[in-house]
Amino acid sequence: MSPAHVFEPTYRALRERLLTATWPPGTRLESARLAAQLMVSATPVRDSLNRLLGEGLVVLHPGLGFLVPRLLEQDVRDLLICQHHMLLHALEDATPSGLDHSVAAADNMADTQLTTRRRALITDLAQACRNRAWGDLAQQIDDRLAPVLHHEAEVLEDVAAELDSLEETWSRARDGGAPLATLIPLLGRFAQRRIAAASALLVRLAG
Repeated sequence: MSPAHVFEPTYRALRERLLTATWPPGTRLESARLAAQLMVSATPVRDSLNRLLGEGLVVLHPGLGFLVPRLLEQDVRDLLICQHHMLLHALEDATPSGLDHSVAAADNMADTQLTTRRRALITDLAQACRNRAWGDLAQQIDDRLAPVLHHEAEVLEDVAAELDSLEETWSRARDGGAPLATLIPLLGRFAQRRIAAASALLVRLAG
């Protein structure tokens, strides 16, 4: 195993590139080439790829090595549906008095990239659940969806306004100014828009 001071930055760098769709689906992730790019040895790269394999962010094919996953349209829809139900469960299992009020509010995220805002919102919602394992699963699904949704603003209209509404409603709910149930229809529309656009999102991901 690589030393932590080498492994962690290598892992984070590769993970960020996967989440932001740096490589098209099906791209071979060659340890030697990536090591040269990151200016590390091949060992921390291989260790990182094996960890990412466990997270479902890369796949391993005999004779080909590590590859960027190819998601089918039905895969994307299934993941979106699963994530939606998990977020609803998190809200059902949360109480305003038990929510973490230290998370970033919408006002502090106004100028942040849309993808970062979406991921922060999903993380906050998932962590509202008292069952941490359930919340962790919702975030893992979001990781798998991240490359597909990275360019969602180029496929869907009014993504910024949609996030504004969700962030504002979530902020008020955390502060006790609105029932948690007010998020349910917003999350439903959020999921349905992306489910309907699954094909177009995958076309955009493929470049």
